[in-house]
Amino acid sequence: MEKKLKLTKYKKILVSGCSFTNKDYESAHNPNIDVSWPKWPEILGKQLDCEVINLGFSGAGNEYISSTILDNIDKYNPDLVIAAWSQSQRKDYMSHNRWNNILYDMYGDMEYFINKSLRTYYLMQEYFKFKKIKYCPFQMLPIYSINSHSLLKDEEKKLVSKIILKSVYHNKIDDSFIGWPCEKTIGGFTIKDEILKGYSGEGLKYQISEMDTHPNKKGHELIAEFLYDRLG
Repeated sequence: MEKKLKLTKYKKILVSGCSFTNKDYESAHNPNIDVSWPKWPEILGKQLDCEVINLGFSGAGNEYISSTILDNIDKYNPDLVIAAWSQSQRKDYMSHNRWNNILYDMYGDMEYFINKSLRTYYLMQEYFKFKKIKYCPFQMLPIYSINSHSLLKDEEKKLVSKIILKSVYHNKIDDSFIGWPCEKTIGGFTIKDEILKGYSGEGLKYQISEMDTHPNKKGHELIAEFLYDRLG
């Protein structure tokens, strides 16, 4: 059942993220599956009756997400900005004016990657306070994992939590960040774990296939519903 449109002040939403946000996502694992269903930003835009600029890009890391948002603020003048943060170990770079990415940066360690992202999260938060633009960040995927489709092992989760807790940015991230501090063991959550129920068990109902862990049609609807309830 379609949700009743909310009367909101939003006329334009600017969104950036990784493949979980990309409106033109194609499944490399299951190329035979039609994945052209509306993605969560487009669903949310319809529910809120506003225009959506979706900059999501498959494989994107947090440098891409922050850069594309900042580069397009003055171009689009959005009323609401949503940052669907990706994994900290990804590397983004530009060549011939085109964005490219590597799923695991070979230079650095877990603590460096995580703090690099937390620094970006804090700077973005303060920037939008200064600009007085409604800003909604959240951790779409685990902030760190060995590869983009793996569920962190318990020991890795403990290390991630420890790094977040001792970071100088831990207490600087405010309530605008949905699910902060983005790790269940210390009271936070990611969208993949909380809304899409992870990578196995119940989570299989909300992903394209066992091989392709990206959200299926129902998964995108769940993400949009979750955000709609918080942003309306």
